[in-house]
Amino acid sequence: MKTAKAIFKAIFNIFSLIFRKSRKKGKIDKEYSRSCWHKIENLVATNQISDLKNALILADNLMDYVMKANNCGDNLGQRLKNHQGKFNPATYQLIWKGHKLRNQLVHEIDAEIFHFQIKQSIEDFKQGLEELGAL
Repeated sequence: MKTAKAIFKAIFNIFSLIFRKSRKKGKIDKEYSRSCWHKIENLVATNQISDLKNALILADNLMDYVMKANNCGDNLGQRLKNHQGKFNPATYQLIWKGHKLRNQLVHEIDAEIFHFQIKQSIEDFKQGLEELGAL
C-alpha cells in the first residue's frame, strides 16, 4: 500500500510539473524534456502494465508540452496538425496512433491494450520528440 501511494504521489508530481511548465510559452527546455523522458524510461523499465500506461500518458503530455512552446492550437490534436510539416510523415502518423492509444487508455474503462502496443507508442513519441529537437 505504501508503494502504491508513493508511486501515485510521484506520478502526481510529474503531472504537476508538466502542467506548470506547459503554461510557459517560448523556447523548449531541453533539460526539462530530458528529465521527463528519463522518468518515462524508468516507468517503462518496470514492465508493469500500470507503469507502462502512466509512461504513455506522460509521453503524450511531454509531446503536448513541447508543441505548446510554439503556441500552435488549443489541444494536442490541433497542435499535431499544425506541426505536421516538422515530422517525418511516418513519424507523424505514429504519433497520432500513440495519441489515439492514450485516449483509448484514459477514456475506455475496458480498453484492451497490450504491453507491446504501449512500448511501441512510447518509442514513437520519443522519435517525434527527437525530430522536434526536444530530446
